[in-house]
Amino acid sequence: MQGLASFAMRGRAQALAAAGALGVLGLVLPAVGILSAAVVALVTLRQGPQEGLMAAAGAAAITAVVSYLLFSSALPVLGLLLLSWLPVWAVATLLRLSRSLVMGLLGAAGVGLVAILVVYAQSGAPQALWTELLEPIRLALVDSQGIDETLSRQIVEQIAVWMTGAFAAGLLLQLAATLILARWWQAVLYNPGGFGQEFHQLRFPALLGYVTLGLFALSVLGGGEFGWARDLLLVLASLFLLQGLAVLHSVAVRTGANRGWLVVLYLLLFFVMPHAILVVSGVGLADTWANLRARFPLTKRGG
Repeated sequence: MQGLASFAMRGRAQALAAAGALGVLGLVLPAVGILSAAVVALVTLRQGPQEGLMAAAGAAAITAVVSYLLFSSALPVLGLLLLSWLPVWAVATLLRLSRSLVMGLLGAAGVGLVAILVVYAQSGAPQALWTELLEPIRLALVDSQGIDETLSRQIVEQIAVWMTGAFAAGLLLQLAATLILARWWQAVLYNPGGFGQEFHQLRFPALLGYVTLGLFALSVLGGGEFGWARDLLLVLASLFLLQGLAVLHSVAVRTGANRGWLVVLYLLLFFVMPHAILVVSGVGLADTWANLRARFPLTKRGG
């Protein structure tokens, strides 16, 4: 991927070609869309907001043309533009201006909060909205006799309760992954070793920790009356998941631990959700006050 970043940085034409080609592939393989957005973020971080916006617009134009030729519709590009290219351009601009990864990720959280507001604006009862959207999936499962009618309704109702917050948290994590990838590319090309130091020091303000605890209390004690608190909690918990990962990466470097256990950690996060995610988020939240990294002095191997 370093070669991709290096190619995109050769000039405006190369950046447009890279972002556009990856955007086209993203229509078929959504995960590739992250690489396209990362190119936009890298251009923004290195060359400024104006060049980054041009890269986003160019990628959208190229992808729209190909989408229309293949699917007779350019509407899929609108989703990429609104949920990927423009948000990551905005948070990359914030990171460039502030020179703070914390601020960039807080910007990504802001996008997640906007997503929650949009959902609530669309429906005063988001749970009912998600239940309606999930209904075709439920019916398909019932028709295939894969699940009982009553049980399927109970499951959908339980999932719908969490969908607004999960959607916003997923958007945040997607933007965070894109921004972190772009920042890593920037460091590899222009400041070797700089990203590791920056990421290991990632730490959100203590106030955010207190807000998170308050939202948790409202979610537990208030039941369904404070659904908005549960949604916001998932967004902030995602931020502390990132801080927890930063803590664990930092401890690995400081203690000279084998990096293999980090691979195991990410596998657990993927296969043992949500329990592993809760644990790592808890580590990040605790670090806000305890400064866990400072308890592990650098070893010769880790220095």
